[in-house]
Amino acid sequence: MLSTYNGTTYLDEQVESLINQKDVDIQILIRDDGSTDDTIAKLNALKQRYPQQIILYPENNIGVVASFLI
Repeated sequence: MLSTYNGTTYLDEQVESLINQKDVDIQILIRDDGSTDDTIAKLNALKQRYPQQIILYPENNIGVVASFLI
């Protein structure tokens, strides 16, 4: 589970690091917490690149703690 909020600068590095793990079957659930920058566009591009490994949940802003409890 990855929660994002205006994190477009770090997404490529974070997701690539997870995807490139050795001997691990990876699926990343990403919930965006209402980003106002280019995070959603970046997430959609990553989803296209890794359609089997990424599941996106673009949502409204509810804060970091609540974002992980949903």
